[in-house]
Amino acid sequence: MIFLSYIFGIFLLLSIRSLPCNSQDEGSPCTLPDKSAEALCVRLHYCQSFWSIIKDHRGNLPQAEAERIRGHACGNTQFVCCPDNIVTTTQAPISPSELKSATPKPDLPLPAASDLETIKSHLNYKLINDKCGSSSVDRIVGGYEAKPGELPWSVLLRYKSRLDNTLTFGCGGNLITKFYVLTAAHCINRDLVSIRLGEHKISTEVDCIDDCKGSRDKNCEPDCLDPVQDIEIEDSYRHQQYIKHLRINDIALLRLRTPADTSRNNVETICLPTESVNQIENIDENVRSKMLISGWGKVESGEASDVLLKAYVPLMDNNNCNQRFSRINVNIHDTYLCAGGFNKTDTCRGDSGGPIQSFAIVNGKPRMILYGVVSGGIECQRQDLIFPGIYTNVRYYLDWILDNMKQ
Repeated sequence: MIFLSYIFGIFLLLSIRSLPCNSQDEGSPCTLPDKSAEALCVRLHYCQSFWSIIKDHRGNLPQAEAERIRGHACGNTQFVCCPDNIVTTTQAPISPSELKSATPKPDLPLPAASDLETIKSHLNYKLINDKCGSSSVDRIVGGYEAKPGELPWSVLLRYKSRLDNTLTFGCGGNLITKFYVLTAAHCINRDLVSIRLGEHKISTEVDCIDDCKGSRDKNCEPDCLDPVQDIEIEDSYRHQQYIKHLRINDIALLRLRTPADTSRNNVETICLPTESVNQIENIDENVRSKMLISGWGKVESGEASDVLLKAYVPLMDNNNCNQRFSRINVNIHDTYLCAGGFNKTDTCRGDSGGPIQSFAIVNGKPRMILYGVVSGGIECQRQDLIFPGIYTNVRYYLDWILDNMKQ
């Protein structure tokens, strides 16, 4: 209780300070109190260096530490200019007459593509299941509705209302180990409580590939999926340099309180792109033209579907993607993938946080690879504008994913 009271006191102190942040938006640039560097304005509990100090002292935070944290206040209540998130600044040559009005613009904190050899030597690489990406369904079939059990790594995120405690499904996610789900950072909030695995049709108790209805065979036995698994979330890890209003580094990990049971016929992990042969730039053009997205259709601007949907979309070169989005002043970086844009329903088929995926070779066998996580796009109803969907490129975050896993 003392600890919680002290945390509340820190939040109160933060809330009444002036706002040194350049903008009150989360993830906006700010200047550290000692003027030594530009950083990012983030929620206090996302600033690891400060939050670990608070947790370690558990109610006995020295006054000097409290003052130091309070001195980094920025933005709205509970925000700090976090020294973990240093960004560099670039500036074109400025003439003396321009010096007074010039404002350095911080570079965006974008990661480089993960080095695959380094990834394989990572201590947590062994946590990735080499049997990932296989399905109890023989092949990915055509059509908009997925076959039950066809995409067993599909995850539904569940949120609990603070007003009336009702539970609703929102974003999607991807099971990458028995303990971890990869999703989008913008899907993480205080209402997120659990995930569901093994779902196909939300409104039915049991999903069947063949329920024998209408069969004349008296010996027909229903071919049904195992029950769904609802698992509480133990912890969430949103990328520390996520910028909300720009959807930069829009990626997050969820650690499950109990492991997923992958022995069931409707739950399996999806593979990460850790092999050079299955990198986006190396896969066959025919594969690039038919990437698979899936979900229950729960995007910000669309209605939710009762059944798991899928659609095939072509990857779009980032240069072409940039040309399209330049009309509305959106920059496409290497950390993004673009796909679709030729049919307005393309980007409405998947969930935020859900996958863009395709088969590739893993250990000599065809496995489903998670290439990207649904980040955003233009509203599905905008029939006058046809833009591709935007996906966070998983290849650029392999280091971050493994760094944030634990045994």
